[in-house]
Amino acid sequence: ISLTPLVDVIFLLLIFFMLTSQIAPFSLISLSGTKSETFTADTLSLPAKQLPKQTSAGALITVLNAGIAINGRRVPIENIDVELTALRDNGIKTAIISPRSSATVQDLITVLEAVKKAAFSSVTIRKSG
Repeated sequence: ISLTPLVDVIFLLLIFFMLTSQIAPFSLISLSGTKSETFTADTLSLPAKQLPKQTSAGALITVLNAGIAINGRRVPIENIDVELTALRDNGIKTAIISPRSSATVQDLITVLEAVKKAAFSSVTIRKSG
C-alpha cells in the first residue's frame, strides 16, 4: 500500500486547520450611538485627583502612539486601569476617547477594554480630525 496519498491528505488537513484556527482570542466590544454630552475646557484640563466628587464632567482620553493622555496629562498605557479607577472613584461617569492618527488599533482597543472594565456609563469615540 502506498502511503503517499495519505501523507498528502494529512498535510492538506494540517494546512487547513492552521489557517482556520484562532491564534489570539478576540474580545467583543459593543459600540452603540447615543446622545452626546457637553464638556467644558476647564474641567477637562484638571487631573483626575483634583476633580470634585459627583461632577457631571467627563474624562477626555487621547490615544497617542504607545501612550495615552487623560485630561491633557500623559500616562503610560500600562497605568490606564489605575487612572480610570481614580476617575471613576471621583464621580466621573462619562468618557470621550479621541484617537490620534499616529495611534495603533491595538492601543485604541486597550483603552476601550480598560474603559469597559472601569464601568463608565457613557463612552464617546471622537473622530480624529
